[in-house]
Amino acid sequence: MSQLARDAKLPRATALRMIEALEAERLLARRRDHDLVLLGPGLYELASGGDQDRSLIEAALGPMRNLADTTGEAVTLAVRRGDGIVGIDEIPGSHMIGPATWIGRSWGLDRTSTGRIARGAVPPDSVAESVDEIEDGLASIAALIPIDGHPGAYMTVSGPSFRFDAEARAAAGPHLLAAAQAVVAALGAP
Repeated sequence: MSQLARDAKLPRATALRMIEALEAERLLARRRDHDLVLLGPGLYELASGGDQDRSLIEAALGPMRNLADTTGEAVTLAVRRGDGIVGIDEIPGSHMIGPATWIGRSWGLDRTSTGRIARGAVPPDSVAESVDEIEDGLASIAALIPIDGHPGAYMTVSGPSFRFDAEARAAAGPHLLAAAQAVVAALGAP
């Protein structure tokens, strides 16, 4: 660590704070006994998921845009990461009032439509629903994007529950399933 501070031309205390912050995020690992800083497991996990996520994002862009145009609501692409789900791309809806962005945010497997699919609470070829659970006033539907070898990819349509009501969710469901299948076709998966 001392050599790293010298090479970066940083005071040792500043370098230590930066290293500790990166270590807390699992991006670096320290071997204190040898004054060594190594790449952490989080960096390897991030790098290994990047290529697969990039292909998924590119394949999903067109179907997500079509779905957002059809429903008028926000469409989110998310993937499973361990015991959670992370938003990796999003197309905003056409309304001024809508959910905050989910890109880069993670959420658990409970109280969400994507979580219901990930836990097997609904069949993988159907639409899961969540209303006023993760947040009051938020309604969403989600579908699995079935990709062989992928721990879980999901597409979600979400909006305020006063507008994205039961009738709107029911109407959006078939479009969501078709969009998920379009992503699979774009990836060339069976």
